[in-house]
Amino acid sequence: MMFEIFRRYEEFIPEFQEFLRELTNFPSLSIRINTLKTSKKRLKERFDEYGILYEEVRWYEDALISEERVTHTLEYYLGDLYVQELASMIPPLILNPPENSLVLDMCAAPGSKTTQISQMMRNKGHIIANDVEMERVKILRSNVKQMGCLNVTITRKDGRKIRGEDLFDFVLVDAPCSGEGRHWKFNPSLWSEEKILSLSKLQSSLLSSAIRLVKRGGIIVYSTCTYAPEENERVISKFLDKVEVLRINSPVRALPGITEWREEFYGDEMKKTIRLFPHISGTGGFFIAKLKKI
Repeated sequence: MMFEIFRRYEEFIPEFQEFLRELTNFPSLSIRINTLKTSKKRLKERFDEYGILYEEVRWYEDALISEERVTHTLEYYLGDLYVQELASMIPPLILNPPENSLVLDMCAAPGSKTTQISQMMRNKGHIIANDVEMERVKILRSNVKQMGCLNVTITRKDGRKIRGEDLFDFVLVDAPCSGEGRHWKFNPSLWSEEKILSLSKLQSSLLSSAIRLVKRGGIIVYSTCTYAPEENERVISKFLDKVEVLRINSPVRALPGITEWREEFYGDEMKKTIRLFPHISGTGGFFIAKLKKI
């Protein structure tokens, strides 16, 4: 059934049979080294002592491919590392806020990107990490504390209802989505086109709120881990009168966003967004757009 769902995207996924074959594989475990607490050299030395195998990640100095056994180490419980899918590390790298920025992570739980941004900012500046559900906020709070992120304030609010305007230098909207890009966790029985359309409306509302909250000239990164154009290009295309779509220098091989689908035209600006596919990028599936408020 999963293969049949993904056939709706066959026209814009190149080497489609190879893509389908990749959906039968589980990704390697990837970790982000938490440089707020340790160094890459120190963590690799500990892994060597444990006999844990690892590989370098060519495009990100603070990431490793390793083994499941890392979750049984003292370093894991101390917060020296964070188990994080490679594609998930890319939106913060594209956001790339300077150390003293004011940042909003609108849909922050469980905290992988929040803690990565805190690490990138070297615990300087200020990050508002927000999520709407209390149970998710509890997990977010636990991870922020474990990773030693001291420049993070946690809030619980519907992202569409956060008050204010022109407040933040940077906003990350890693939006709730249908999750098709995480094929190893994807449940086809929970998927429907009706659900995608409902999510698209939510995502549009969240992005509208982000545009209101970011300062003029400020940067928004919008991302999802799904392939559906309704949740990606369609959402961005609604706001081209309010934002400039910026070209992304992707750290991994990526394809540009699509300009039209099913007789719906999204605009040539979508070519500046990126799409990640497992058989092309070596990561889970992701869509990322970098936007500047005008």
